[in-house]
Amino acid sequence: MVERAAENAASAPSNLRSFVGNLMGFGNVPRNEKKFLNFAKNSLNVRLDKVASELWSYLLQQQQAAQAAQDQEAPEIEAIEAAAKAAEVTTTVEAPQATDDPLRSKSKKRKANDDEPVRDAEAKTAAGGSGDAPVVDGDNSRIKWARSIKRALKAAPDQRMPEKALRKVVYSDLDDLIGELSEAERKAAFRLELRSLPKAHWDKAEKTVQYSSC
Repeated sequence: MVERAAENAASAPSNLRSFVGNLMGFGNVPRNEKKFLNFAKNSLNVRLDKVASELWSYLLQQQQAAQAAQDQEAPEIEAIEAAAKAAEVTTTVEAPQATDDPLRSKSKKRKANDDEPVRDAEAKTAAGGSGDAPVVDGDNSRIKWARSIKRALKAAPDQRMPEKALRKVVYSDLDDLIGELSEAERKAAFRLELRSLPKAHWDKAEKTVQYSSC
């Protein structure tokens, strides 16, 4: 209060101007009215009680004006700080992620290439074996698909089995040999061998397989 008023002593009333200016040299100006009035008389040489009271009132008005200005500025400062923080958060959230990582791109490309044979086999199997014969990775020459299929059909009632049940029997019979094959590869190889057996007749509508000894 005192420092601000002393700095603006030129704007004080003429009868108080010199006293206000002299306050700058004092660092322990009382903030209590009674003590201030004694201070004004003893330290500032204010002879009249009326002038001392006017000086106190003037300083009090300056303090209230400064507080009002500060209170008015506070919401504006808070709004500016909040807007700055919001802008900083938005910038952080919307920061673009690096998409040109060569290692990540190569990894995705390699994974896509690895999945292609399996997807091809699954697609051709789902199509019911139509079109070209599915290609199965790996060496299947040592897997006796045909012998296992014939043995399962001959043991079945009327030498007839649902295709799904026949597959399960054959898979179980060849488990030691086809353990490393995926389900899509197993199914593709099974149907390939099934179509190549002249005495095995696959009823696509009923999804059954009939073995004929004739």
